Amino acid sequence: MKQYLAAVVGLGGIGQGLDYDEKLDTTNLCLTHASAYFQHNGFTLIGGVDPSHILREKFINKYNVSAFANVSELEIIKPDIVSICVPSHLHKSVFDEVIDLNPKAIVCEKPISENVNDAEEMVEKALSKNCLLLVNFIRRFEKGHVELKKKFDTNEFGKVRKVSVFYSKGILNNGSHFINLLSFFFGEPVFCKVLSEGRILENSDREPDFLLHFKNGVDAYFMAGNEDDFSVKEIVFLTEKGMINYHQGGLKIEYFPIEVSSVYKNYKVKSFLGKLIPTDFNRYQWYTMEALYSHLENKFGCQSDGRSALNTQLIVDQILSQCSNAEGIS
Repeated sequence: MKQYLAAVVGLGGIGQGLDYDEKLDTTNLCLTHASAYFQHNGFTLIGGVDPSHILREKFINKYNVSAFANVSELEIIKPDIVSICVPSHLHKSVFDEVIDLNPKAIVCEKPISENVNDAEEMVEKALSKNCLLLVNFIRRFEKGHVELKKKFDTNEFGKVRKVSVFYSKGILNNGSHFINLLSFFFGEPVFCKVLSEGRILENSDREPDFLLHFKNGVDAYFMAGNEDDFSVKEIVFLTEKGMINYHQGGLKIEYFPIEVSSVYKNYKVKSFLGKLIPTDFNRYQWYTMEALYSHLENKFGCQSDGRSALNTQLIVDQILSQCSNAEGIS
């Protein structure tokens, strides 16, 4: 099996930090870029980058490979693949350094950038360098979500009548994930309308209620919860043949078909008995790297590239621009 050399820039939470969460039994988990490259047979993890000496030492001790303080030092080890796991406002500057190393692919955490112009430049520069820019909207790769898309594509549930999305912690932070996910299922939105502006969060994010209309005719209503109460990541799909309940960000996906009522004959109701669509969120990052490997080896299309991520960012910008005081939101 051919192997590609991989490096991780940013050794915090998603880069490697979740590997050390004492609350988790990490034995069967694959939640970080470092562990995904380490566990996948198609990659060899050869280096990491972070300005923090403490994080570099952790990385070196766990993976027994080199770690550097600066991106430019990756030239020493010449990786084929580089993950960008730094804070969003640093994505563009780190990308500009990484792309000059001429990697085969760059895996960038979402959002691609905090600025649409920067995002567009990143997409164009990656194309000009024949470098895949994969943006890590994880649900487009996880096996349960891929299976759910197949069922939508083959009309297994019949026509999708309406979708309701309940999210919290802001449209930039969490809402964008589900805009991107529904675009994966139904194609890009063609219309958006803010229904309620919601509150502005301390990090300049916002929690609007809004409507998205997708090009296949589906209407999706997004309603913001309050993260101070609890984290909300729930979706209900109302379809011609039943309902799909999407729980806790995709940890559990359950389809409830319709049946004839046991009390009122010829009266159709939603069954109490659901059919699970199995997911594997304990290893979500591995599925991203599996999709990357399939692209590199077999030229399979990438389900979450720079262009699709940019489309999501443009939708978010349109929604925020409809809110008053929009100039305070970046």
